[in-house]
Amino acid sequence: MGSNIRIAAIGPLSIFVLVLVLAGWTSEVLALDDETTRFSLTGLRGIAVVVKDINPDAERDGLKRDQIKTDVELRLRETGIKVPTESERLAIPDFPLLTINVDVEKSKDLELYNYNIEVELYKQVISNPHDETRFAEYDQIKTWSSGLTTSIPSNGLKSSVQKDVVYLVDKFISAYLAANPKNKTD
Repeated sequence: MGSNIRIAAIGPLSIFVLVLVLAGWTSEVLALDDETTRFSLTGLRGIAVVVKDINPDAERDGLKRDQIKTDVELRLRETGIKVPTESERLAIPDFPLLTINVDVEKSKDLELYNYNIEVELYKQVISNPHDETRFAEYDQIKTWSSGLTTSIPSNGLKSSVQKDVVYLVDKFISAYLAANPKNKTD
């Protein structure tokens, strides 16, 4: 009798989960944005943007890595955060990196995409500060991050990801501005 009850409960639960997915339910899965992590954003002289590779299925459905990078860089510049040019970044290799990772998986059964977006700031530190060479070895440490996970019908992937990237980047910008308030003379 116990197994009959469990089987009967699976149907309504599955329908409930499907309704949440189709309604665009989003879950925050990672949010390391607090006083400690905001302190790590103090005094940064610029932030380079890196967007990791995107699933080829998602690219075929219109999600473009270069467009995400351009949108994020523009959003940072609009709020007064310096984004180094590629030549500046190569000349000064220790710029903090704001990485955008859009991990997308297309569902085979339904015309859905499941995706996870992580926006993370990495600072680069010299692993051996006593190294006299110009090209000392650098390590990266994650000092701030935020992310979310959701599902969306295939035809809404591009706009949904763009909206969610903006949301997470805006969280970063708010944290950055809180850590770097402008003086009244600025």
